[in-house]
Amino acid sequence: CRFLVGRIEKRSSETSAWQHVGRAFHFDDDWSTLRFVDQVPAVGCLVPPEFRSSQNVSSLTLNQPWPMPLRWQQQRYHKNNAFVAEKVDIPANAPAQRWEMPTTLTDQESFAFQLILSSTTGDIFLATPRYTVKPHFAELTCLDQATAIRCNGQPVKGSNIVLQPGTNHLEVEVPAGQKLRFEIGSHRFELDDTWEQKGDAHHKTLFLDQTVLWPNWKAQALHLCPDQGQQLLFWPNGLPEGDLANGYKLFLEVPDGCELRGASGYYKRQKVELKEIGLIDGYRHYELLFPGVKKYTEATLGQLHRWCAVLLMPTTRWNGNGELRFHAATPDLKAQEIPQCVPLVAMPPVNGRQPKKILFQLWTGWLRTMDDISLRDQIYASYIPAGITEAGAPAIAGLTAFNIINLENWNLDLKNWLARGEDYRQLQMNGKRHSYYPCSGRLLYTPEGRETLVQAAKVWQEKRQVDHCNLDFEGSVWGWCLGCFCPLCLKQFADAHQLKASPTPEQLKNNYEKEWTAWMNKKMADLAVLLQEGVKRARPDVVFSVYSAYQSEEFKRRYGIDWELLRGKIDLGMCGYGYDAKLLQATKQALAPTPMVSGIIIQPYQSKFATYPSFWSQAEILKHLLVGRVGLLLYEYHSMDGRSFYNLGEITRLAADYEELILKGERVEAEFPLLKGPKGDNYQALRHAGQTMLMLMNRSRQPTAYQLDATAPALAGKSLRDYYTGQTGVMAGNIASGGIRVLLLE
Repeated sequence: CRFLVGRIEKRSSETSAWQHVGRAFHFDDDWSTLRFVDQVPAVGCLVPPEFRSSQNVSSLTLNQPWPMPLRWQQQRYHKNNAFVAEKVDIPANAPAQRWEMPTTLTDQESFAFQLILSSTTGDIFLATPRYTVKPHFAELTCLDQATAIRCNGQPVKGSNIVLQPGTNHLEVEVPAGQKLRFEIGSHRFELDDTWEQKGDAHHKTLFLDQTVLWPNWKAQALHLCPDQGQQLLFWPNGLPEGDLANGYKLFLEVPDGCELRGASGYYKRQKVELKEIGLIDGYRHYELLFPGVKKYTEATLGQLHRWCAVLLMPTTRWNGNGELRFHAATPDLKAQEIPQCVPLVAMPPVNGRQPKKILFQLWTGWLRTMDDISLRDQIYASYIPAGITEAGAPAIAGLTAFNIINLENWNLDLKNWLARGEDYRQLQMNGKRHSYYPCSGRLLYTPEGRETLVQAAKVWQEKRQVDHCNLDFEGSVWGWCLGCFCPLCLKQFADAHQLKASPTPEQLKNNYEKEWTAWMNKKMADLAVLLQEGVKRARPDVVFSVYSAYQSEEFKRRYGIDWELLRGKIDLGMCGYGYDAKLLQATKQALAPTPMVSGIIIQPYQSKFATYPSFWSQAEILKHLLVGRVGLLLYEYHSMDGRSFYNLGEITRLAADYEELILKGERVEAEFPLLKGPKGDNYQALRHAGQTMLMLMNRSRQPTAYQLDATAPALAGKSLRDYYTGQTGVMAGNIASGGIRVLLLE
C-alpha cells in the first residue's frame, strides 16, 4: 500500500508537517512506502545542523526509552555522486535524552541532505525529505605576506582563512615592523597593539556570528520608514573568551541620516551605556557598553526581559541606502567579533491616523518595565503615527493604556488570603498544593472569597491606573489557575450535579468530562465577572475585556472558555490569531451582542526562534478588522519593522475616515457581483448612511485581477473611486500580493 501523507496546504499561520515522500509530492514515483507497525519511537525535537564551516551538530530528542537498538543517520549526497553517511547508534532502553551527531564540512559545494531514524536492521521509523543545502563559509583574507598563519591551532596554507561560527584563535608570525592587513567582506583590520604578542607570534581572538540580534533581520533585510522608530533587541550574553572584568562592548554603525536615540535594559537587570563616537565614512558610529556583564552565558536567550533594546530612528535626511553594522569586543579589543551586517530597505512614510472609536491594540512585551523612561516613552510615541490607539503603556499622551490581570502572584495580590491556611491554596491533580494559586471554589463561591477577589482587583486598578483591563485566560479545565481538586471543590461539583458522593479526579476524567468542562467554564466566567466588578469599583469607565480562544467544544476543554457564559457580562471579547471563518462566526454568535475583536500575529514572537520575521499585509489587517469591526489586536511589537507599520497606517487611516461605515455598515457585496477576483470574506461591501464601500483583499502570494459586473443594477448611474489613489473608472484592475483595493461608490 502506497500513500502520500502530511498536509500540502498551510492555513491559519500553521507550519506544514514534513511530507513523507522521497523528493516531492508532485510525482507518483516520488511517493515513499508507508509502513504499519505496532509502535514507533517517541521522537521529540529534531534539529538539523546549521551547514556552516567546520563542525556542525544536529540533534534528536527521544521522549522515552525504546526496547530495541536504534540507528540515527545523517546522509549527504554530493554532485560527484559521492555519498557520505554518519551515524549514532542508540542502545536499547537508553534513557529519554537528547542525542547529538557532529558533521564536518570542508567545502561550499551544494549537496542533498537527509536525516533517518531506523532500527539497526534498516527498518525506517522517520525519514526527512532530501533537502538541497549550500554550506555558508566565512573566509578571512590576509592581504600581506606573513611568515606563518595558524587558525585554531591549524596551519593555514595560502592567504584565505576559513572561520568557524563562534570562537576563532588567530596566530600570525611576521617580521618586525611589517604591515599585515586582513579583509572579510567590506571589513578590514590590521596587526596593531590590540594583538597579544607571545614570542614571535601575535595572537587575537575573533568571533563569528557571536552577537544575537533578534528577530533575525540579518536573514534578509530590515525595512525602515522615515521618522518611524525601529526597536533593535540585542542579547547581552557576553563573550565566551576574553577579559570581561570591565564588561564588554557592542559597536554599532548606521548610515548618515539614521540615528540611535537610546538603549536600555529592563527591571534594572542590565546597566547600559550608549555613546556616540562620530561620523566616519558616511556612517554614524556608536559604542554600547555593558559594564555589568562579567561572564559569558547561554541561559538567557529565551528571557527577553534580560535583553537590551536600542531605538534606531531613520530621519528624513537618510537617502535610503546602507546597512546596520554591529560587532562585540572586550574593552581592550584583544577579543572582538567580525562585524555583522543587516541590509536596510527604505519604505514610504507611515501615514496612519487614530480612529475615535475603533481600537488598534498593540502588545509590547516588556516595554513597560524599561529602565530608561525617556526612551520607553519615545517608543510609545512612535506608535501614534501608525494609528495605534492603545498599548501596554502607562499614561502616555495620545495612547490608551491597557494591562492584563490574572491570578499570578506577581499580578494580583492574594497573599493575605492564601496565608490563612493550606485549604486556601489550590490542590492539583497530582495531590500537591500549588504555591500561590488559590482554591477556586473557596475564592469564587464563598461570600468572603468573592469580596476578597473583588477588593484585590480594585487595588490592582488603583495601582496600575489603566483605561483597559484585559483578562488573558488560556487554561485547561484540568489545571492552571482554576483547576482545584480539593474536597471542597469536588463537593461543590457533586452538589451542583446532584451526585451522591464526590468523584475523584480520575472519575471526573473518565465519567464526567463534559460536566466538569461546563463547570470549569462557569468558574472562568465567574472569575471574569468578579474581576470586572473590582476594577470598575476603582474606576467605572474602565473597559474590561477577556482574551481567549475561539468558541468550540475542543477549546472549552483546552482553554477553559465558553463565550456564551460571558455574553452581556463583559465589555469586549478578544480572540485570535488565525482566520477560520466558522470559528470566528461561532465566537461572534456566542458573544453577541457583546462586541468581539480578532487578532493578528507576527512570527516569530519568541527569541528562541531565529527565523526571519513575517509582517502584516494590508489584506490581513483589513480582513481581521472586518471580523468584529470594533478593533484589532496586534501581537506583537518586537517583530515589527517598517512593512508592518506602513501597512497598518494605511488601514488605520481608512478606519478613521470611514469609522461609522465600518462600525455600522450592512454587508451588501451581493449587490456588486464580481466576474473575477477575491472569494468569500476576501470581498466585502458595506453600506451605511448613504455611503457604500467595496473592499477587495488579496491574501495570496501572487497578484490577482478583479472585475466587477458592470451590469449590476446597484452600479447603474454610479462611478467607483479608489480610496488610496483617487483613480476613477476602476471597475476592473489588479490587486498586489497582500494588497487591497478599496472602492467608493459615488
